[in-house]
Amino acid sequence: MSKKVQKNLKEEIKKQKEKTGLTPELGHPTPTAMTGHNNSNSSELEDVIEIDVTKIVIYLLLLLVPLIIFLQTKDFWFVWDDDRYHLQPHPYIQQLTWDNLVKIWTEIYVGMYIPVSYTVWGLLKPLGQMLSPTPVDFYAPLYHLTNVVLHILNVILVFKIVGRFVKNQWAVCLAALLFAVHPIQAEIVAWISELRGLLATFFAFLSLELYLHYHSEQKNKKSGIYIMSIICFVLGMMSKPSVVVMPAIFASYHYFFEENNLKKIFNKTFFWFGLAAIFIILTRIAQPFSATQLNSPLLFRPLLWMDAINFYLYKIIWPLDLTSFYARTPEHAIADNFLYIEWIIPVILGSFLWSIRQKQKIIVLSAAIFIVGFLPTSGLVGFDFQRWSTVADRYIYISMLGISLIVAFGIDYFTKWHPKQEFAFLKNVGWIFICAIIFLAALRSYSFQIPTWKDSVVLWDHCIKLTPGEAQAYNNRGDGLSKHAGKLPNPEERKHFYERALTDFDEAIRLDKVYLQAYANRGSVLNNLARYEEAIRDFTSAISLNGMYVDAYQKRAIVYYNKGDYPQSAEDIKNLQKIGAPVNMNLVKALEAKGINVQLSNAPPTISPQTIITQ
Repeated sequence: MSKKVQKNLKEEIKKQKEKTGLTPELGHPTPTAMTGHNNSNSSELEDVIEIDVTKIVIYLLLLLVPLIIFLQTKDFWFVWDDDRYHLQPHPYIQQLTWDNLVKIWTEIYVGMYIPVSYTVWGLLKPLGQMLSPTPVDFYAPLYHLTNVVLHILNVILVFKIVGRFVKNQWAVCLAALLFAVHPIQAEIVAWISELRGLLATFFAFLSLELYLHYHSEQKNKKSGIYIMSIICFVLGMMSKPSVVVMPAIFASYHYFFEENNLKKIFNKTFFWFGLAAIFIILTRIAQPFSATQLNSPLLFRPLLWMDAINFYLYKIIWPLDLTSFYARTPEHAIADNFLYIEWIIPVILGSFLWSIRQKQKIIVLSAAIFIVGFLPTSGLVGFDFQRWSTVADRYIYISMLGISLIVAFGIDYFTKWHPKQEFAFLKNVGWIFICAIIFLAALRSYSFQIPTWKDSVVLWDHCIKLTPGEAQAYNNRGDGLSKHAGKLPNPEERKHFYERALTDFDEAIRLDKVYLQAYANRGSVLNNLARYEEAIRDFTSAISLNGMYVDAYQKRAIVYYNKGDYPQSAEDIKNLQKIGAPVNMNLVKALEAKGINVQLSNAPPTISPQTIITQ
């Protein structure tokens, strides 16, 4: 270490000691603060070296622990929406040309405007193809490792942000590690589709860190930092709109730590709320449904919100039955009598927190971050996935910052506790207990929770064990089985997995007689088994339930072709044109080769290539 660096570090330490009378790493009174005398130069140099080593060890822990826990995901595959919406089916990231890039940034896709996430996914595709040992379209290990890297960056940002409120570095480190390894984080890190949530949170946390840095400066505030904070916030909303909650977190910080003058807080955060409002409006326009379609009357929404609070608190404290799909729909919750009693818990907690808002600002701010973090998916307003469940592990990723803050505060408070000498050993017991909790959380994540995301069959097997009466779980497992079957070279083995998939689709339809996707999925498998009449019957059933169901028309046209009924195949292509849907031009050309001239009213867009004609 150079003398110049040592001198600068020693001067910085002196300033911190003079300002707070606390050591930067432990939050205890220094000899200087207690006696008024300066340490010797040799003591100061020891402090400098100790601080450097402490920070190095902490950052290594924050890097290596989540890397070790989540590195296993590099061997996982695509699941759920990965190959249904976001990657393979996305027409513009198949080849990231300039024209496609413009469309990513100017068009809404599957009800979302998240151009930053889709751009990152698109850029990873050619890099993955270069790294893959075999030819692939999308190289899953690279996408998984990208999620892990983003999670590690978020862990470091949690350490930085929490460290602004709690000066005990080891307390903050343990709190950040809990954020890193808690089993409830497995879903968002192990699921490729949630790169959008990780990326959005990275920009959101970076925006918060810059915002706090700007407002912590009493003099010489740099406008560049403020502008960078704004840019990060906008990029976060363009990654996933859920980070629109950040202005509310900014306002909570001002209210509890700076001033409770609402007018001044409004002036400081008005611009941020304005930006958030723009994206909220855009999201409501983009989503392919009306919130009124959800069976959650306005009167019940506060109860659904408090039910979600209780649910997440319980899962954070006791994370044993975590799954990808809880099936806690508004209808189910309203039918449960417990909903009308459990609101007492958050009301009592909220009243207590409000009563201590002046004395325990960190605790109250932690609670505010926790509550605000999942507000868009809390049940107070309608959102798309609410049709399936009002809660999901991934929804509280931002909220876990509040949990980390209160954990760091609690550990710091505990270390300052000075019991009688004969009970001093309790501090050591306390440290062991805290480390044991984090170790057990990491072990649970590593050995159980993360492996459930290995592939679609494993994922939905686990889900069915916890929610055995839910149609979507069976449908999704059947979908995973059918995709696995399509990759098998052995016909007998392939047929076996198709039959298993049919059993799951049968059960999904038994549980939900109007489950369109289950009918379509079963029809596709029946087509692959050359059971064409049954396949046509399933697609027809789906169309009778929804005359605008494009997927059913497209697939039924393929089945008619495979059956040899070329005129009916052409008729379904015309049906697609009537409802303004894209036409599979590969199928049109195949029909023309059979002598069937399909009269297209105009030049329709081509859908993404699929396994169309034969099994």
